Amino acid sequence: MLWIAREQRQVDGAHFDALTERVVTQWNDRVHRYQFGLEAVKAVFVGSASVDGDEFARLVATWRLDKEFPGALGIGYLERDAAQPPPAPEPGADASTTPRAERVTLKFMEPRPASDVRIDAEYATVPVVDEAIEHATRTGTVVASDTIELLESASRETGFLAILPVYRNGRDGTGRTGTVPVTVAERADAVVGWIYMPIVAATAFSELDETAERELDVAMLDPDAATPAGASDDEAAEADLVSISTVSFGGRSWNVRMSSTPQFVASSHVTVFCVSI
Repeated sequence: MLWIAREQRQVDGAHFDALTERVVTQWNDRVHRYQFGLEAVKAVFVGSASVDGDEFARLVATWRLDKEFPGALGIGYLERDAAQPPPAPEPGADASTTPRAERVTLKFMEPRPASDVRIDAEYATVPVVDEAIEHATRTGTVVASDTIELLESASRETGFLAILPVYRNGRDGTGRTGTVPVTVAERADAVVGWIYMPIVAATAFSELDETAERELDVAMLDPDAATPAGASDDEAAEADLVSISTVSFGGRSWNVRMSSTPQFVASSHVTVFCVSI
């Protein structure tokens, strides 16, 4: 019977690996949706002389945020205040690498937060938000902030902001719209605002275990501890198979622990035939 047990471990191991790959693929599909949403909103700004609140609200209302962008609390537009340039770098600091907090105003947010918190003013005091805005401006790409308390959440859930810059039309000198200026200096000069999406991390990672047909338990590891958010180490200790994978989005990475569930064990992937004589 030893060879049967050995074969079962090999087959189950291969099945477990296939399930973990499926979960990672599902995460990649999910973050592509976040990027698509940001790019779609940006296209409206690029293609219009101006965008008003009603137009922005109608655009966001075309999506079911909870289904198409799991974890997203809404989509907003932070407008750069060109009349108030960012402060100069500290003396002796490297101006090419030092983040410079932009003066921004939350012009649109849909759905509108229930609280009366001045989101733009509050986020202006959070260094990781400044860093994400700066990085997005410099690269012209979607950037995810480090983990923060989301002001759009009434209970201050933990998550991150996905941020995409909007540049002044035709700033690259070609007269074309929708293009990203070539140099970092041109991008810093041409940026007019940022489309952003506040995303609850726990919800963003939720339901990934359904991709594995409940044969895996999927938990995001807390970046500041060895314990995954929403799960205990005892659960993983009881699992027959455990794997930790790294998933990414917007320049950020998260460790995700995947462990086999009783359902995985119950659905043995080796068939043993018993023959009576």
